[in-house]
Amino acid sequence: MQAEQYDLQVTWGHLYMMINQPAIPAPVECCQTLKCSAGSQRRLGFNDPYWDMTDDEMLMEFYDWDRLP
Repeated sequence: MQAEQYDLQVTWGHLYMMINQPAIPAPVECCQTLKCSAGSQRRLGFNDPYWDMTDDEMLMEFYDWDRLP
């Protein structure tokens, strides 16, 4: 279900960025890559506030929106 998650993606063949929005909800047993990683990092003792961000907060934080044409 990797493609069925909210994410910023770089497209192939040109320099556009796009927001990937899920077309269908993931089955209950699926876990988003970021949420699984966050859980693993916390269990390993890494308590960075990064792991508490929502998907929207990460999109706003990690992309330089001021550089848009």
